[in-house]
Amino acid sequence: ETDLPRFAELGVFANFTPHWWVGGDQSWMVQGIGDKAFNMQRGRSFIDAGASVTFSSDITDAYEWQHRRADPFVGMQVGHNRQDIGVAEDGVFMTPRSEGVARDDLLRGYSSVSARQIGRDGEIGEIRTGAFADMVVLDNDLFAIDRRAIHTIKPTAVLMNGNLVHGALPGDK
Repeated sequence: ETDLPRFAELGVFANFTPHWWVGGDQSWMVQGIGDKAFNMQRGRSFIDAGASVTFSSDITDAYEWQHRRADPFVGMQVGHNRQDIGVAEDGVFMTPRSEGVARDDLLRGYSSVSARQIGRDGEIGEIRTGAFADMVVLDNDLFAIDRRAIHTIKPTAVLMNGNLVHGALPGDK
């Protein structure tokens, strides 16, 4: 708890892989670190303490690749709900549930804060004058879609430096 504000004070970035925040049997962790196992992956606390928080999609095996665990929308849904995809509303979740991250913080962590982390915040990570026109057009509104369907969002168009490199823009034939 007392170290969280130090991230902001020192300008240190905190990075999380939210698709790991699924909960489940944590008995093996309890054996090693005790009750602290029930207080892990606390993205919300870092953000509330003023830390610059980024999100990534670290995958470690073929299963995670085949099940779209690298998809940032999977990460956003799990990071927001602290439950795996397909788990019932009242099903298993990672404790404490209050550590779920708001959608706008997830979007910033995957985009503008990540750009700042790699020293490119003047070029990428936001839609604004002077930045590269690198962006995706989505088939759904991240802020309006049901919180349990965020993982279904798909890009319909991808632009790099203002050029369409994948898909089609709305109204294009």
